[in-house]
Amino acid sequence: WNELCAGALGEISKDVLLHAVDTAKTRRQAKKKSNNISNSLILSPTKIYFNQSYEISSAISLPVEKPMNPIEKIKDLYSGFPIVLASSIPQGGAFFLVKKGCIELINRYVPNLPSFVSSTIPIGAGVMVYWLFRTPAEVIKTQVQTRQTSNITESLLLARNNPMNGYLSLWKYYPVVLSLDIPFQIINFILFSIFNDYITTAGYEQTIVTRLVCGITCGMIAAGLTCPLDVCKTRIISRDKENNMNIENISNNNNKNMIIELYSIFKNEGLKSLFLGLGQRLLYTGLANGIRLSAYGTSRMDLMMRSLDSL
Repeated sequence: WNELCAGALGEISKDVLLHAVDTAKTRRQAKKKSNNISNSLILSPTKIYFNQSYEISSAISLPVEKPMNPIEKIKDLYSGFPIVLASSIPQGGAFFLVKKGCIELINRYVPNLPSFVSSTIPIGAGVMVYWLFRTPAEVIKTQVQTRQTSNITESLLLARNNPMNGYLSLWKYYPVVLSLDIPFQIINFILFSIFNDYITTAGYEQTIVTRLVCGITCGMIAAGLTCPLDVCKTRIISRDKENNMNIENISNNNNKNMIIELYSIFKNEGLKSLFLGLGQRLLYTGLANGIRLSAYGTSRMDLMMRSLDSL
């Protein structure tokens, strides 16, 4: 229960505080670089061009933006937040519970495994369970953030009316998100362990501040290294409406292979496009990682102390 509660609290904390930054990052990454655009504004049934540098992918059929008051701007930046919040509790708790369970099983039955293997297997298993809960929320969130759909209800209706798989179609991007998050989390937790060992060796006490600083630092490093994968993930998820303009064809999504997507973006748009939204990703992921790990570590210790006090 300590792992479940602490993991859920860490996940909720970062989602509540940083969803607006994630929205800005997602919209930035969904922009396609174009080489053949005139200076003037061009409107077509599938594309809206704004300048010589970028076009908004037709996967994001943006209407002409109306002026927003501050409340409307905040609401817009928190597009898709309710579905994210609903998935935060099970996904956050499940990740740390499975990770801890795998570590205990490895220590008991195969204690002689190489340290790298014994470290990465629990992380990979935790990520796989995490995204079983998170994938549908991530798909719906991305659709709403990039304005493919106007709200969560519309996204759910599209999924329900999918003629092939219905609501199960929300999990079709499960391999895509795993191919991003497993490398990220492995880099992140290995670095976090190294940093924590260094702090302990240096004689500093583990506090919420040290966990926050370590989490932010490790998260930003891992986020920078995996930014191209994040761009590919956003493009793949946000492409449904571009290639499937009606509900009947929505299941026939094209390429969902991350390697092919990486090559396609690099070939057609250049290396720079693989790092679109890098600043927002570093900010969001670094802060999210720091908040998540510090909230998890601190609340877990507090829950353990309360459990001991009740004995």
